[in-house]
Amino acid sequence: MAKDPQRMFIIVIVIVFLLSTLAFTGVIIFSIIGDNTQDDTAQLDESQPQELEENPVQPEDSLQGTTLQNFDPITEPVAEIEVIDIAEGDGTEVEAGATITAHYTGAYAVNGEIFESSKDSGQPFSSPLSGLIEGWQEGIPGMKEGGTRRLIIPGELAYGEAPADYTPGEGGRPLGTLVFDIELISID
Repeated sequence: MAKDPQRMFIIVIVIVFLLSTLAFTGVIIFSIIGDNTQDDTAQLDESQPQELEENPVQPEDSLQGTTLQNFDPITEPVAEIEVIDIAEGDGTEVEAGATITAHYTGAYAVNGEIFESSKDSGQPFSSPLSGLIEGWQEGIPGMKEGGTRRLIIPGELAYGEAPADYTPGEGGRPLGTLVFDIELISID
């Protein structure tokens, strides 16, 4: 009879172990099933940013893919930056190395097609000039807060020269001579 209490103890331990393992497995299965049966709103909120990154949906009034206003296409590569003040600001002047907050619109010089604009998101960007393309580092100093400046930038001072068979819009970064309209909001 002395062995019976030991056997009972071992049997109880084994049963507790099996029940806890089953309970743990049930919790895992329930959490997986529960995640898959959440309401559609929660699923959209969680998956929407990933879908937007992979397949960007532009708002109806998006500038991307439209033509830059008041710009005549430049079919020949340019050798140096051209700076055109569309509207001179009345605020503080940007110095080399400053950090700025601005809206921008970028277009291919060859056809004026806009490839990107911060206005599409409604959010200006902030960055030190040292973190931007060389054409901006050279073309923005001297600009005043509240102003709008157009920079026509050769490829080697932007994202690189365009190869002879390049079609604007193909591949990653835009290549060749580019045009940027920059609206300087503030110097940070």
